[in-house]
Amino acid sequence: MSKMSLPPVDGAARLKENISELEGKRDVIVKQSAVVSSELSRLEILMKKGVCSFCGQSVKVGEFQKHLDEKSRIAGELKINTEVSEKELSVLRERLRLVEKAASEKRLFDEYESRKSALEKELISSRAELAELGSELGMLSSRDEPGLEESYSRIDAEISSASKSKLGMEKLHARAEQKMYEIDAFLKAAQLEISEKKKAREKVSRISEAANWLDTCFVPLMDIIEKHVLAAVQRVFNDFFQKWFAVIMGEQLSVRIDETFSPVIEQNGYATDYSNLSGGEKTAVALAYRLALTKAINSMIDTINTRDLLIMDEPTDGFSSEQLDRIRDVIDELQLKQVLIVSHESKIDSFVDSVIKVYKENHVSRIVS
Repeated sequence: MSKMSLPPVDGAARLKENISELEGKRDVIVKQSAVVSSELSRLEILMKKGVCSFCGQSVKVGEFQKHLDEKSRIAGELKINTEVSEKELSVLRERLRLVEKAASEKRLFDEYESRKSALEKELISSRAELAELGSELGMLSSRDEPGLEESYSRIDAEISSASKSKLGMEKLHARAEQKMYEIDAFLKAAQLEISEKKKAREKVSRISEAANWLDTCFVPLMDIIEKHVLAAVQRVFNDFFQKWFAVIMGEQLSVRIDETFSPVIEQNGYATDYSNLSGGEKTAVALAYRLALTKAINSMIDTINTRDLLIMDEPTDGFSSEQLDRIRDVIDELQLKQVLIVSHESKIDSFVDSVIKVYKENHVSRIVS
């Protein structure tokens, strides 16, 4: 009978090393998952409160939602990594069990081989003895010595018993060999599955590294860029806001834009609230803010189709006659192709190109010819 191929002696040791290494990687993933879950929980709490408990600033829903989505995605990937690692560990442990079982079967197989070899030698020796006894029997048959027939029967029984033992060992050997072939086939299938799992783990690892880079490098970099861009916009916005307000109001008040793009109004060196201003001052702040916003956007984004158009509805409510005159200077400095102003101030008629008068009769607006 042909001998089958058996697993290498050091297969179990190598599998134990792989299992130990994979358990270490799984533990690292579990720790990362715990950290991400903690950060996700913290962000969700901040999102619900709406205010950062550390710095007291209001939570920006859009930015926090991006962080929440990113953390949720990373948590999902870490969960997949954990499940993949557990499955691979299960496969490796099963393979270790089979390898150890195969080693045990090999020991039994070797014992069967040794026993078979001993029986074969014993059978050869018995046959030689039988041949020698047969020769002696032939020589002694003429003498008709007593007890010779009994000795022959005893030897024949021993030979028959040895033959039966040999047959039994051959059957055990065949079953052991068949079992080893089945284990070998299973190990090959398990090896193929492990190879596929390794490829999947490598892919997940690459995705995890990319996600980690996005979370630790790209997202913070985008935050820094966003802060710098907003700071640049704030500076441009503040310059235009102060300029237009000074043109409209003169030196009565000073204004500026803070980092949250909120107007800060100062009078005689003291900050004052918008609600404390007069009607004309409120209108001046609102108009200067609107014009500064238009100018800042148009100067930084050149793809806006309405960059040369400005529409204002009652922009001079509460203005004095002197302030109305200053509106002309403001409109000239804007350098826009078209400005549409809806107003009840007749003085505006003196510095516009065209005037369209509208009146309402019975709830119907009509153009005066």
